[in-house]
Amino acid sequence: MHRTIGPLALLFILAGTGISMSGQVIQGNARDPRVTSCGVEISGDRLTTVRPFIQTSEPLTGTVDLRIDSISGSNRNSTVQKTSLSSMPVVTVSADRLNIRLTMQSEGRVLCEIDEQVDMGSIRI
Repeated sequence: MHRTIGPLALLFILAGTGISMSGQVIQGNARDPRVTSCGVEISGDRLTTVRPFIQTSEPLTGTVDLRIDSISGSNRNSTVQKTSLSSMPVVTVSADRLNIRLTMQSEGRVLCEIDEQVDMGSIRI
C-alpha cells in the first residue's frame, strides 16, 4: 500500500485564537478502484494544519487541487494550491470554520474528492 503525505508547510495564515488539538481525519470520496483511502488530516495546537493524504494499491502520479476558505467572524481568507501527488500541500490556518475542497487526479481521472465544511468548535482535533 502506498501512502503519500505532503511534507512541507506552504502557507501560514495567522488570524484567530489557539485551540489545543491532537488530530482528526476527514475521509474523502475515493473515485478510483486503485485508491484504498484518501482525505485530509486536521491537527495542530495554536494553528490548524490541514494535510491531504492518499493510499493506493499501486504507485500513481497526478495532481492535487486544494482550496481552503478559513472563516472567523466576518473575516474570510482563501488558500488555493495545485501540486503533484508526490509533494502534497500542507496548509496551516486559524479559523472558526473551514471550507475544504480537494480534488486528486491522475491521467485525467479523479482519484479522490472532498467538499466539506468543518466547524472547528464541534470537532476534536
